[in-house]
Amino acid sequence: MSKSIDGNLLIITPVYNDWKSFSTLLSRINKQYDNTKSNISVLAINDGSVDKCEIECDCEFFTSVNVVNLSVNIGHQRAIAVGLSLVDCSLYDFVIVMDCDGEDKVSDIPRLIDSFKSSGSIVVAHRSERSEGVFFKLFYSLYKLIFKFLTGHKISFGNFSLLPVKAVERISRMSESWNNFPALIKSKLPISYLKTQRGVRYFGESKMSFSSLILHGFSAISVFYEFVIIRSIMTFSAILLLTILSLSIVLSLRFLFDLYIFPGWATAISGFLVIIIIQILIFLLIMAFMFLSGRSNILPLPKNIYEQYILSIDKI
Repeated sequence: MSKSIDGNLLIITPVYNDWKSFSTLLSRINKQYDNTKSNISVLAINDGSVDKCEIECDCEFFTSVNVVNLSVNIGHQRAIAVGLSLVDCSLYDFVIVMDCDGEDKVSDIPRLIDSFKSSGSIVVAHRSERSEGVFFKLFYSLYKLIFKFLTGHKISFGNFSLLPVKAVERISRMSESWNNFPALIKSKLPISYLKTQRGVRYFGESKMSFSSLILHGFSAISVFYEFVIIRSIMTFSAILLLTILSLSIVLSLRFLFDLYIFPGWATAISGFLVIIIIQILIFLLIMAFMFLSGRSNILPLPKNIYEQYILSIDKI
C-alpha cells in the first residue's frame, strides 16, 4: 500500500480492444491506494474499440471513472490529445498519462509524484529497455539515432508521464501534440526524467508492429519538421561547399598544374561535380519553399477539434 496522494490526480489512458487490461489497471491502482484518502480519477479514451466495453472492477474507490468513446480509431497518440483536451484544469492538481497494458507500472506512480514534488516540472518515465524482440529493438535504436540527427533532440520516453495542470493547458493548445505526445518537448516547459523499468504486460503481446513503429517514428519526426528542414539545409550546404571545393581543386590541377591522369579526366569529374551542385541547389530551393510554406500554414489545435471525434462519454 502506498501513502495517500496529496492532491487531485487524473489518470488518462488510451484503450483499444483491451478492456481486460484496463480492468486490471484499475484493480492495481485500487489495491495500491486502498485505505488511503487519495482522490484519483480515471479517464479512459476508447479509441474506436470493436470489443464491448466490459469493466470487471469495483470502481467505488475512485473519485470518478469515465470512458470517452471515440467515433473512429484515431491512434493512441491522438487519443491522448483528446483526453488532455477534455481535462478541466480547475478540478485536478496533476495528470498522469499511461498505457493500460501493464508495461507502465502502477508502482511507479508514487515515484512520478515524488519527482514532481521535488522538481515542480513535467516528469517523463525514461525507458530503460523495450520488451519486444531483437529485430524490433535494433530498428528502434536506429530510429532514435535518426531522430537525434534530424531534429537535434533526444527521445527516450513514451506516454508514461506526469503533467502539471498548467502544462496540460499549454500542450492541449499545441497543434504538434495532435500527432505525437512527445511533442511536449516543444512546449518549452522544464522536463525531468525518471528512470523506470518497463513492466510485464497483463495479457497478450505488444500490438506495436514494425510498420506501426515506422508510422510512429514519422509522426514524431513530423512534429519537428522545422528543425528537420533547417538541419537538412545546413547539412546539404556543407556538402555543397565541399563539392565546390572539390571542383576548384580539379580545375586547379588541370589548368594550373597541367596534371594528366587519363584523357578527359578533368571534364568527366568536373561534369559530375557540377551535376551534384545543381541537384543540391535545387534541393535547397525546395527545402526553403517547404519551410516558408509550413510557417504560413495555420494548423488546428487539439483543443478546438477534439469534440468532433467524441461519440459519447460513459460514467462508470
